Amino acid sequence: MASDKSAHLLGCVDLTPPALASVSKAEDPATAFVQYLAESPRPRHRFEHERKDEILAFCREHYQAWREFDYAPAEKIAAFSIEQAQKPRALSGIAALGQAWWAGNDPKWGAAFERFYRAVPTGEMFNWGEFNGSQGALELNAYFLLLDCPGFSSQGRIAFLDHLHTLTGNAWDTHTSKWQQISLGPEGHNWYLHGMHMLPFVGLLFPEFKRADFFFRTGWSVVEEHVRGHYKADGGARETCVGYQAGSMLVLWSLYALACRNGVSVSPGFTERLLKATHFLLRLMSPAGGLPSFGDGGHSPGGLTGLAAVAAALTGDRECKWYAEYCREQCPGIKAETPGQIPLSAFWAVGLEGAAAYAETAPKEPNLGSVLMGATGYAAMRRDQAPRADYLAIAAADRGPIVTSHGHNDIFAIEVHAGGTRFLGEMGCAPYGESPGRQYDQKTEAHNTLAPEGLEQTPIVEEWRWAGRTMPCVRRWLSNDTHDFFHGVHEGFYQWPARQILHARKVLFIKSTPSYWLVFDWVESNVETNYHVWFHACVPGVVKGQNIILGNETTGRLGIIPPTGDQLIPERVADDGLQAYCSEKGLEAEQYPCFTYRQRAASTCFVWAVVPVRDAAALPALARVPVLLNGAETSAHEAVALEITHRDCVDRLCVSHQDFDAELEFAGIRAWGHLAFRRQTADAKEVLSFEHVMADGICGR
Repeated sequence: MASDKSAHLLGCVDLTPPALASVSKAEDPATAFVQYLAESPRPRHRFEHERKDEILAFCREHYQAWREFDYAPAEKIAAFSIEQAQKPRALSGIAALGQAWWAGNDPKWGAAFERFYRAVPTGEMFNWGEFNGSQGALELNAYFLLLDCPGFSSQGRIAFLDHLHTLTGNAWDTHTSKWQQISLGPEGHNWYLHGMHMLPFVGLLFPEFKRADFFFRTGWSVVEEHVRGHYKADGGARETCVGYQAGSMLVLWSLYALACRNGVSVSPGFTERLLKATHFLLRLMSPAGGLPSFGDGGHSPGGLTGLAAVAAALTGDRECKWYAEYCREQCPGIKAETPGQIPLSAFWAVGLEGAAAYAETAPKEPNLGSVLMGATGYAAMRRDQAPRADYLAIAAADRGPIVTSHGHNDIFAIEVHAGGTRFLGEMGCAPYGESPGRQYDQKTEAHNTLAPEGLEQTPIVEEWRWAGRTMPCVRRWLSNDTHDFFHGVHEGFYQWPARQILHARKVLFIKSTPSYWLVFDWVESNVETNYHVWFHACVPGVVKGQNIILGNETTGRLGIIPPTGDQLIPERVADDGLQAYCSEKGLEAEQYPCFTYRQRAASTCFVWAVVPVRDAAALPALARVPVLLNGAETSAHEAVALEITHRDCVDRLCVSHQDFDAELEFAGIRAWGHLAFRRQTADAKEVLSFEHVMADGICGR
């Protein structure tokens, strides 16, 4: 097998250049070739493996996790049987073997690495399937870390490089170049980017390969197409799943670093496009430093640390530096790292050069406030940029039928944080496949939104195919120091002529203490139907009368409150789909409860107060009050007026659902427009007042 790999590897190499004359004349050309590749100078990788001593000194100085190195990940991989290593993506953490060699100087880690490639014929350690193009990019990190390891033998190097070149060809020739838009969708999905991920790496780092120039040029053409064609005006991905966009951005920054360090000119505006798409994600950041969990993603405290840090290191962007430092502080259980120096999670992507640039970059506060990313369809409401800030994110992105199925039926779903606790949201997607939990996971009922009984926002055919497309519209966005207002509508439930149903969700965020959100679920229908509104909690919760109370003294509490006269009683959900989802995700049902309100109606407007409960404060009382619209009595479908009684003040407001300004009369108040609010203290002193007309705010497109 060894001689076969040597011959095969040499067949991939152009030995005619003068620099390789000694290799071609050697008694063992394959061994001479891999020794040649281990010598400097060479094209530059992400980290400067030839400056090992400096890197080790840097890591020991700035990262407690390096000084107290954990060998467990490397030991786990080293213990894999060949059969275990061949399982899908089993070697995704293989760089741990190289880091273990640097940390402890034990040559066994090199032997452990090469075993996987020597023990099987070339091609039998491809374990990423259609995404083989991402496999080699990760394996290269281990390869460069092990270049000086005596346990990594010449035969091991031959076997690995033969694997690497063959894997690269397989990724392009067998997979990526064969994909069709009818399968992946017109947006191109993230597949092309991840499918050819390592082509530019191999093309630039190993120019001796006969196909090196082709690998680089065709791979980089995919990068350019992705950057130009896959991102919308606000920087959001056409695929619309923020979790997948974050992964794609890390790939793009990695390729960008490789190109810049090896003298490759990127197209005009390339850097700016990457920064814009990165800022899109950072501006949606939760107080815990992660992305809101919409679609096939998940929320991870501090999860944006690496992306922000890499972007800052490669561009000197000062706001990215601020985000990286902020997010690092939210990472649970992280060992001490030197503030201002690059986080360890990003170091190996940028090396000493990137670390120096990061350290020299002064952070700039972004003055992060509420934001609408209207072209893509996401908004975030927040009081400030502190870890304990009140925060609500809402999804309003297109759904179906092919690519955007990495999103779910989560139009107008919300995620809510308050006082340092994530109260409402999803716990990430179920494992891919046609399992009951995965089937449930994509449904409307699996998200914090509304649906008529038996209907989906977009009908689901199977895991990756939906019967149609639903395009929500953000009708209005208002944002200032005291309040935010979101208004979106979609027609996913509209089925002509039998069921003509529209759903609009409006959210009013009162930022002044006491702060809270009012959620208005407006529906217009030609038939009566049973409506369900779901609230998925991330902490334990209970039902108390009409209200849902989430959290406890440790986490703080959040109340979900309908108006007192609405006769709405929440129910704890315990159906088979939710149980399957929790089982497949390994969730304890008590820690992830779901509640639903349901009521039969035609055209109406449901209302929910979502209220962070401070200290021992009682829940406010929410009640509807009559409203006159241009002097005429109105239904809830036409306009809603409310009175919210807090401990120290009373709020009164009116929201008109008509598409014109009108005279609003409610609770002794007269106003003009479509939205009016008054706050009075116990002694009737007015402390907050605002009105809005149709000329105010912006739309989302």
